[in-house]
Amino acid sequence: MRVLVVYESMYGQTGAVAERIALGLTRIHTTVLTTVPRATADEVARADALVVGAPTHHHGLSTSESRQVAAVVAEQGLTPLDMRADPLVPGIREWLTTLAPPDGCRAVAFDTRVDGPTILTGRAVHEIDKGLAGAGALIVAAPESFLVHMDSTLVAGEGDRAEAWGLTLGATLSALEE
Repeated sequence: MRVLVVYESMYGQTGAVAERIALGLTRIHTTVLTTVPRATADEVARADALVVGAPTHHHGLSTSESRQVAAVVAEQGLTPLDMRADPLVPGIREWLTTLAPPDGCRAVAFDTRVDGPTILTGRAVHEIDKGLAGAGALIVAAPESFLVHMDSTLVAGEGDRAEAWGLTLGATLSALEE
């Protein structure tokens, strides 16, 4: 099975989580890790499964406005992290509106969000799930959130948890092939 892990990351933490998920998946499946601007229709067409992730901005998926706010936060030094993405490049929200997965393509969503009650932090995974299903992908596992601190740094242990989740997800995908 060929799994395509697609992610959007402003400060690099969602990217770090995506890398660890991909590492877990590669123990079982051929896995390609890519940022959303590089997730072309040709890449998607070659995928048997999609694992799609994004940071949570203002309780959901980022918008062009929230990505520009993230850039200002980084520019003003309000986070210890540097901006890793061009805020003017479309994110997962926009990518999902053009997504055309192959028939039978399986999909799972993940996000990063501030550590706290979801009523306060929100979760981007629900919008990702909805977009994947709306595009015709088959949702095969519950979405997962990985936690960051208020300063956008990854909570200790979340990288290891992401890798373990990727391995579990790989086993789930294998069981669906049988």
